[in-house]
Amino acid sequence: MDLSTDSAAKRVRVRVNFSGKRYVGVVTVPDIEAGEGDELEIAAGRLVNQTTGKAFAVVPLPKSRQAIIDAGGLIAYTRRRMREAQAKA
Repeated sequence: MDLSTDSAAKRVRVRVNFSGKRYVGVVTVPDIEAGEGDELEIAAGRLVNQTTGKAFAVVPLPKSRQAIIDAGGLIAYTRRRMREAQAKA
């Protein structure tokens, strides 16, 4: 897991490699304290700095963005919404 921080925006960019698939996301962590090389873990709505042992709350994504992620991306989300609309027609 490769994590980098943007201290001005208090966001953490997360790059995770799952079985050859790459997921890149951004989570907002208002009060993060992390330095270069710190090991970070995201779990249960919080980010834990494994190096220092400190935990920080993660701001949840808006429902619309989370729906796109849950669907597997924008194309999959759009296809699903189109199928749902056709089924209603």
